[in-house]
Amino acid sequence: MPLPVVYHRAASAEILNIARQYERERPGLGTAFLDEVTRIEGHIVDAPALYQIIGDEVRRAALRRFPFGLFYIAEAERPI
Repeated sequence: MPLPVVYHRAASAEILNIARQYERERPGLGTAFLDEVTRIEGHIVDAPALYQIIGDEVRRAALRRFPFGLFYIAEAERPI
């Protein structure tokens, strides 16, 4: 069973703040941003080694339409 994508609290807040900012600029753009984040999450869950390692075990998955990326570490298991 694939592990879920888990965000640091600061990363979750940053994603939501960016989505709100985009939504203020143009209605629907914030939703499109969150949809793109969700799409990338799916790629990470399906193939954690898909994206390039940029340092130690950290990988970066670039968003397609937006100038952002998700930085992540693929863990074999999540400590409780």
